[in-house]
Amino acid sequence: ELPYSQRPRWIVTCNFAEFYVYDMERPTGDPEIIKLCDLEKEYYRLQFLVDTGDTNIKKEMEVSLQAGEIVGVLYDALLKQYKAPEAEDTLKSLNALCVRLVFCLYAEDAGIFGSKSMFHDYLRDIPASGIRKALVELFRILDQKPEQRDKYLADDNPALAAFPYVNGGLFSDENIEIPPFTEELKNLLLEKASGDFDWSVISPTIFGAVFESTLNPETRRSGGMHYTSIENIHKVIDPLFLDGLRSELEEIKEIAVDKTRKARLSAFQAKLAGLTFLDPACGSGNFLTETYPWLMLLMISATLTSQILTTFEDKLLQASVLTAFIPMLMGTGGNSGGQSSATIIRAISLDEVSFKDIFKVMWKEFRIGAISGLSLAAVCFVKLMLFDRIVLGNDALTVTVSIVISLTIFVETICAKIIGSTLPIIAKKMGLDPAVLANPFITTISDVVSLLVYFGFAVVILHL
Repeated sequence: ELPYSQRPRWIVTCNFAEFYVYDMERPTGDPEIIKLCDLEKEYYRLQFLVDTGDTNIKKEMEVSLQAGEIVGVLYDALLKQYKAPEAEDTLKSLNALCVRLVFCLYAEDAGIFGSKSMFHDYLRDIPASGIRKALVELFRILDQKPEQRDKYLADDNPALAAFPYVNGGLFSDENIEIPPFTEELKNLLLEKASGDFDWSVISPTIFGAVFESTLNPETRRSGGMHYTSIENIHKVIDPLFLDGLRSELEEIKEIAVDKTRKARLSAFQAKLAGLTFLDPACGSGNFLTETYPWLMLLMISATLTSQILTTFEDKLLQASVLTAFIPMLMGTGGNSGGQSSATIIRAISLDEVSFKDIFKVMWKEFRIGAISGLSLAAVCFVKLMLFDRIVLGNDALTVTVSIVISLTIFVETICAKIIGSTLPIIAKKMGLDPAVLANPFITTISDVVSLLVYFGFAVVILHL
């Protein structure tokens, strides 16, 4: 069953004539019915679908609207300069031109070009009548690798030569039609679009929406190009494949045999590297850009775990009994961090905790972790000495080995509690979804900390 934090408050169904809205806090109550023909007047009844109270969503929407407005004004102004504004080739060229200009505006603010206002400064001293030619030359240079460029370009035009190569084919088509610029259009591009707006605050998903806004409404509608939020993207990609991959990685980490676990981790890395994803209606690629970092996180988690085991392989050979307890220790850390994160995520959603409370939360979780860790460590030590050693006759479980395992549980529980409670708060402060971001990071960091603490105690106490 889904945890309460992931269960929906509302369920909405539609038969293409009416919307039925079910409130899960009143599961036995009758649904609200909104007729499709009345939606224009009663759209406010679906307002709960958008969490307008979330400050991050408000900021995201505000920035997106500002960027979309700038692109829309630029689009309309450029369209007027074409000789055949209604021609299909004109609209295709205009769409491509706007995408390139938006990329240049973003690249100069985000540091992709190397320095702030680089695009602005390149065009600033060029008269309006020369902007068209300057853009043609810039787009050509952006599509050329350094070794393909004119060897004397830096002498002839150092400002143009300073632009880096941009891969991906965005600037590969040299046949797009660029209209002549007026003084008004130049000021619009350099002042309103470049000087007065910071494009670096645009996230990749909003950036995709801005790209989509360069298309005329009919083209966008016919192509089904609509912005999808990160939260809704994860509602698709998590159950589709990410949850399965995460579970597979956790199962591999639970394998007790060191050699088998390392082999499975390497195979898992190879599997991730070979995965191919097709988004048949990708639009600006929001689903793909959101999928990639999570696959990289899984790859990093598998790599770090494998690397730590490889680094301490000779130590494990000297005390092979330690290997059997690795899955238990990693699971303890992950569970402790997960419990703390679930509590904090709920508190964040109820506005009971904010970033200013982070040190208060850390101190509280430290105390809880110390008490929990001490209790678990004591129980584990007694269990190892009385049951495993005496009842089961496992002579390899000496007092010092049991101390190493118990101390690891104590320390890793404290660390996991602090990590699990602070990461959601940091994620929220960064404008990211705590529930989506925190759990994978908590698991990865807790696993790494558990292994490092475990092997650290083993080396010091057992003199390996």
